[in-house]
Amino acid sequence: MRYAATIALSVMPLAVASAVTLSRPSQPAIKPVRVQTEGVRMIRMDVQTFRSRWLPVILLQPAYAWDEPAWITAYRHAALPATA
Repeated sequence: MRYAATIALSVMPLAVASAVTLSRPSQPAIKPVRVQTEGVRMIRMDVQTFRSRWLPVILLQPAYAWDEPAWITAYRHAALPATA
């Protein structure tokens, strides 16, 4: 009987949540509707257009620089063992 109040109080949120969930009516399914769009423009995206659009961003310096420790570089470039 020592922990009866603790157990009752710990089970109470579960019981309340279950009762609320069961008492609410289920919502109807959402029906998909075709929407007419206006003002959408198609642009060509060839090499020249892509380059002229993204060149200012490409020329930016990196946001951060991280100098890789020598042991990580050596580990990455180490020869993998040959498998039979």
